[in-house]
Amino acid sequence: MKLAAVTFVIAALAVPARADKGKPYTSVTLGFTASFPYEVQEQTAPDGSGTAAGIDPSGIMYMVGMLPVPDEAAKKPIKDQLDDGLAGMVEKVHGKVASQKDIKLGGSPGREAEIDLEGGHATFRVYIVERKGYLIGVVHKDGTTLPMKPADFFSSFKLTKKK
Repeated sequence: MKLAAVTFVIAALAVPARADKGKPYTSVTLGFTASFPYEVQEQTAPDGSGTAAGIDPSGIMYMVGMLPVPDEAAKKPIKDQLDDGLAGMVEKVHGKVASQKDIKLGGSPGREAEIDLEGGHATFRVYIVERKGYLIGVVHKDGTTLPMKPADFFSSFKLTKKK
């Protein structure tokens, strides 16, 4: 009996812990698929913009938003569009940029930012894809345990073709 228990413990320790990869969610309207750790609520507007978010009442949110790039913004260089997007994110969450770096989604330019909030933290990615801006983010209160790392959430994000 003791040998079986020891064997079970050794076997359990030998298996690496698996992070929760969430449940796949596809938004035909917003043109993406991603894995969310919580049930997703989606809201869209007549202009095609919208947000899909999975929220835990303890203070954790995983979200993807899409907004058509307005004509005036599209005239700006991509770097300025990304700077404006980051400034908008920081203002919306009343935070301060802790770090940022340029990234890509396929061949599309993007920016990742870590934002310190009063009592929490946010990690966002924004991409400009043709005439659409995609915002992917994880926001959480201090002291909460994330069920899915932001990097895993971000890597699950894929663009889809609208039907």
